[in-house]
Amino acid sequence: MRLPVPRKDGIVTRRVGLNSGGSTVLVEPHRVHKGVFICNGQSDQLHTVGKPEQNDLSHIVQYRDGSMVSYRLWSSSGSDLAAVLAKTGRTTHIKPRACVLYLGADYRTTSHVSDIVGPYGMVYAVAPSSSLDPSYLARKCHNVEWIFEDPMKPETYRERITVDVSVLLSEVHGPDQVKMMYMNASYFMKAGGRFVVSVKGDFRELDFPFTIAMDVIDDEYDELVDKQFEPSWDVKLAEDHVYFVGAYLGIRTCF
Repeated sequence: MRLPVPRKDGIVTRRVGLNSGGSTVLVEPHRVHKGVFICNGQSDQLHTVGKPEQNDLSHIVQYRDGSMVSYRLWSSSGSDLAAVLAKTGRTTHIKPRACVLYLGADYRTTSHVSDIVGPYGMVYAVAPSSSLDPSYLARKCHNVEWIFEDPMKPETYRERITVDVSVLLSEVHGPDQVKMMYMNASYFMKAGGRFVVSVKGDFRELDFPFTIAMDVIDDEYDELVDKQFEPSWDVKLAEDHVYFVGAYLGIRTCF
């Protein structure tokens, strides 16, 4: 199964969650982010190809050859990662065939990353717990392995990640986030792997009420470099919230 390549002459036969009226829709692959699409020229509204889920807003497009493709709206208001992709013109390396280790996994974002990497990619979604039934999650995303363990203890799930990870995505905010990334990279990342990390400057607020947010973010940047994570670019979502993207220069030390 190959990821569908959209034509530019599709007809909307149903808009899931909005209406069932048919109208012309222009679908284009994103010029930077492979596996991501733009509908009707609205570059701030990203879409991925996948089966619509409850409460999804989707374009279900029928092409002249009779094929139908569902483009799921990936709202930047509900996903920080979607906001990053919408704001930047540089790749995060989350793309078709990638193997992504997602620490602090959110179900909605995971489902879209699953769409992007496609049937030949894999997402290992690590989260401490979930209110969702694991069997339900497995049925919804066949290329996702849900791991309900503490991301600070990668040794507890080392046998469940069977291939080298090409992208490490971390959205676990806290003073030990970089240490956690390094521990997981030591177990699972291949040489030259990439990372995407969300850093918030307010996690020390209760203990250090006078700490300036950017000072905290600068400290996290320095710690990334110290642990052999080399940021190559960043995106600021708010004064106290930055995503860093770059390369991991270390090697696997745990097997």
